[in-house]
Order: sequence, then C-alpha cells, then structure tokens
Amino acid sequence: MKDDKNNKIISIESAKEMAQEIYEDRLTLKLLEHMRAIRDSIPVNYKLQQELKQVLFERNYQKDRANFKISKERFYMKYIAAVICITALIVLAVFILQKSKDELIVSEIPRERMWVWADEYRDYELLNRDLLVLTEEAILVQEEEMKPNHYKKMLLPAEWEYLSIAVSAESNTAVLSRRALDSVQIVKLDIDKLYEGESMSEEDICVLLSRSGIDGIYDLALSACSKKLAYVEVKNNVQRVCILDMEEQEPMYIADGSYPTWMQDLSFIIQRGSKERASLYLVDLETNQTLLIGEGMWPYWQSGRLYFTSIVRHERVLTFMPDGRPEFSVCYEIGEVRYIDADDGCELLEKVEASKNLILASQKLFAPNIDKGHVENKWLQELKQKKEVGPKVLLLNKLNYCMYPKVSHCEGELIYIKEQGFAASIMSANIFKAKRGGR
Repeated sequence: MKDDKNNKIISIESAKEMAQEIYEDRLTLKLLEHMRAIRDSIPVNYKLQQELKQVLFERNYQKDRANFKISKERFYMKYIAAVICITALIVLAVFILQKSKDELIVSEIPRERMWVWADEYRDYELLNRDLLVLTEEAILVQEEEMKPNHYKKMLLPAEWEYLSIAVSAESNTAVLSRRALDSVQIVKLDIDKLYEGESMSEEDICVLLSRSGIDGIYDLALSACSKKLAYVEVKNNVQRVCILDMEEQEPMYIADGSYPTWMQDLSFIIQRGSKERASLYLVDLETNQTLLIGEGMWPYWQSGRLYFTSIVRHERVLTFMPDGRPEFSVCYEIGEVRYIDADDGCELLEKVEASKNLILASQKLFAPNIDKGHVENKWLQELKQKKEVGPKVLLLNKLNYCMYPKVSHCEGELIYIKEQGFAASIMSANIFKAKRGGR
C-alpha cells in the first residue's frame, strides 16, 4: 500500500494498525466531549461551594491551631524540664564540692621535736600545737615556739608509775592512768597546772576510777565533748576496750581490742582488733555491731578524718645466681600514714558497708624515706666474708614505722613516733590543704 504523504509503500498490516489507532483516538475525543457536555449541563451552586470551602478552611485552621498549641505546650514542658535538670545538676555539683574535703599534703621533710629514751617514754598528746609527752614519772611540756628538744618538765607524784595520757582543749582537762602495787587509777587534772610550777601534788589530782587485780590501763581517748573516756584494760595479756562516763564514773566493757578513738558523735568508736596484728574495726555502741574497716594500726580521728598507719611490705633482689634465680634479697616494711574522710560514725558506717576494704580507698598522707643502703652493704660484706651462698633474705621489719600518728586540731601538723633502738624520736611535719586531685 502506498503512503501518499511520505510517498512510502507500507504493508497492509501496518496500515490496519494505524487506522485502528486513529479510530481509538477519535473515540477518546468523543468521550471527553460527551463528558464535558454532561458536566456543563449540571447547574453549579456557587453559594454552597463557598460555604463548603469556608467550613473546610475553618476545620483545618482549628486543627492546625490545636496542633500548634499542643506543640507549644510540649516545647514549654521540655524547656521547663531542661531548666529543672540543669538547676538540679548545678545544685548537686555545688553540694559535692562543699562536701568533698581538701586533700592533705605534707609540705616538708619531718623534723625531730623531741628525743626520749624508749624505756621511759609512755605516751604523748597534742594540745593545739603544744606537745605533751608522758614518761613514767613526769609530763614533758613543749610549747609550739620552743626549739627542738627544749621543754618544761612537770614532775608527778612519785608513788605512781604513769601509763597513758589524754587531753581536751575544750574542757581544759587532762586525764592520766597510773599504777602502784596492786592499784590502777584513772585521774583528772587541770591543764593549766601543767604550765605552772615544776611539780604536782596529790591535791591537784582528782581520782575518777580505781581498780585492783588488773595489770594496767592504757590508750586513753577522750571524746570531743570530754563527757566519755575510752581506754584499754589489760589483764593476763588480754586487752579489753572499756568506756567510762566522766559524770557517772561507771565503766562499761565494749569489746576486746586496743587503741580506741572516738568519732564526732558518741555512738561510734574505732579500735584495733585483738587477734589480728593490723586490723581496724568500727564499733556501733548503740547496736553493739562491729564491722571490719580493713588493715591498719593506731587509729586516730580528728576533724572529719580517720588517720592510721598502714604497713606496706617491700622486697628487692640485690644479687642473682648464674642461673638467674635471686641470690640475696632484702625484705622490709614501711609504716605510712593514711587517712579516710568521715565526718561522723554514720558516714563511715555507710562507707564500710559499701566497700569490702575501705583501706584501698584511703589517701596517703606521708610515707617515710628510709636509708637502708648501708645496712644492705654491711650485710653483703658479712656474707662475702663468711662465703655464704644463696638464696638468703635479709628481713628489715619495722625499719621505719610512723607509729601512733596524730594530727593537730587545726590540721596543720602531723606528729608520729619513730623508734630507733633504745630511743624514740617524736617527729613533726607541717601539712597543708590542696584541692582534691591537684598539688
């Protein structure tokens, strides 16, 4: 078949398909025209159309307005919640900063305040920053401004041997324990008397407690209000912690142990255990509950902190054998002073119950530097002269302990005992406060 427009010859099948498409297009156009005619024949209610538009517009407007109001309320609620959270965090941070104590740091090398013979020394106490040292027959009073090893000696009645001392600056009271023959007493005297004259008579002393049949009374500890006295009663090598009411003067047994110290409230004391050589316990006096704090010696509570001595063992190999095994080694212990923050017994009780070993969370205040080189060299020379062979270990236990550590009430001075053979040195070091975590 011939296409007149393009002068092309096409097949009959293609011509049929083209004719079919043209026919369908014409039918579609006719259908559309018919639909438009039907639409135009129906009258339009323009008033109803406007009313419907208005109703739909107001409905959508109210819906959008309600959604906007809800979104606005949610925004304000989130804003208020964020402000409350930020305020709470700020208050919590301020509270934590106020509650957290400053860190204590020893600011200098310890110096010797007083030297005494070990067999004459009995006990010592701090009165503010004055040092009171008790011997078997006198009290040595070293005021703060005195030079090292300068002091005033106050002789006590000679019929007695004196064992322990405790003082209270608030009540201006000093308490002593003493013994003579089969009698053991706890006596009280005014602190002012220690700064007057050179000796003291029985008229200046008030007897609080008198016992017989015991070996002695040691480790006196006055409460902060000076109303109660804790002490250790010894009989047949058994140490018993007791409490004496200073007004009623009635003693009460607490538990076996030694070195008691009072917390801020009178409901708790801390003491060293009776069986373990270095264990500290918290005793609840109201419930008679005893909780293990951890390993430590010579506890002393002052101004919201518990001070104690922690024994740390060190071991060092000096020489090796040809096969690499240790030949000669040295093993020694150091008694370092550490502390735990605790305003009162309740706070310490919470920390003890929350921790299996509270000592691990304690802060180190001071560790003595020891010069053991000459001891090691002398030992090696002796081994060489004797032609000894290893392995051998040199034990230097108690080479340098900070014994009986105490801190002044103003937390400005650390005092401890350093034993050196037949003598004992009372050492002192100034301490200052720094923000936790920084030096």
